[in-house]
Amino acid sequence: MALTLYGCGHNGFSQLDGFKCLKFNELGLCTSDKCTRIKPDKRTKIALPEQLFQLNEGYSLHKLLITWARLAATLKRDTNSYTSVITGFMNMTAQEAGSCGEASILDGQVVMASTDTDILLGGSEDTIPDKIIHEKSTASQSIAVLLPSTAARVSLVCGGHHHVFAVYDSVTVGKLHVSEDEFTKNDDGNTKENTEETHFDLHSIDSGVEVTEISCGKEHVLILAHVGTVFSYGLGSRGQLGHYSVEPEISPRLLASLEGLRMRSICAGGWHSASVSDCGDVYMWGWNESGQLGVPALSKAVSSSLSAEDDEDRVGIQTEPLCITSLPDELNVAAVACGSRHSVILSDTGRVFSCGWNTYGQLGLGDTENRDTFTEVVSFRGLCVEIYAGQWNSFFLCNPNKHGS
Repeated sequence: MALTLYGCGHNGFSQLDGFKCLKFNELGLCTSDKCTRIKPDKRTKIALPEQLFQLNEGYSLHKLLITWARLAATLKRDTNSYTSVITGFMNMTAQEAGSCGEASILDGQVVMASTDTDILLGGSEDTIPDKIIHEKSTASQSIAVLLPSTAARVSLVCGGHHHVFAVYDSVTVGKLHVSEDEFTKNDDGNTKENTEETHFDLHSIDSGVEVTEISCGKEHVLILAHVGTVFSYGLGSRGQLGHYSVEPEISPRLLASLEGLRMRSICAGGWHSASVSDCGDVYMWGWNESGQLGVPALSKAVSSSLSAEDDEDRVGIQTEPLCITSLPDELNVAAVACGSRHSVILSDTGRVFSCGWNTYGQLGLGDTENRDTFTEVVSFRGLCVEIYAGQWNSFFLCNPNKHGS
């Protein structure tokens, strides 16, 4: 089954155009020589989803991560080998020379997590990260993740704004901190950055539950337990923690309003949050400045098809999970993906809806108008099977030989 990846939104560093340089030959994935340096063509906004590349038979999209200036994807072959692709901004030298971005292929590497700027790589999906590509670097730098002596293995890794979080031994959530080993002393006694290797110490918080998924926003973390309960911690200034307040939490706290509902997935946006229940309902909470929760926003400049009789019907901050009822009655939600200030949902029949901030066309609706109601995206061919969102972009993995209902 050959699948096609579509994308829309921010293209200021040619990160979307970079995927169009990819092709397959008898040896696997490669790029054409003329595309390794991408010239800027002022297409900073792509408002209609465009076909980026089509997977060959035997390949699957293992992971897709989004920074503000790059895209990083890992493709998996039937033989359980991996190839990663990174497109977009690479370094200042290339930009000054008139190139906006690059498309690079890393054989045998898996993209594991990304912050807003950096990308972490590993040798396989079962290992902890061992390399990092910094924002203004073309080359990967070795890293050492220092685990507690009692830790057996890291099972999940997730990137937030500037930090990376990990789950180890299934029940412990840890935040990776750069250790003092990253810095060395000059002869004059001053510190300098060690550019050959970065060391991370894992500072842990015992979540007390078996963790199956972790998702990070700009300032908060969501945790999904194996029994379907949701926990959150971090800053709550925009209601993104879902605890009826805007107060911070220093350790994972159960979302009481979702207790009794079994959740199967979670997703943290920049300052908003979402979860999907086993019943196919989607719950949203947090910041609604651009309508990213799918309910009437405070700003009347946001396009809306919902009825807001007066300002009391409009929502700026939603401090508890809210079941979204503006979707078609028969719709069962299969997945939700959140960008910085926009949201995308996928139904079990392959229909896609989006809402929120749309300055770069990231909603995929053909314009740059914000929406505070989930609006259907219909401009790609075939049945959508997976969705991705991050920063100011959205992506749709589709089967061109099937069509939704």
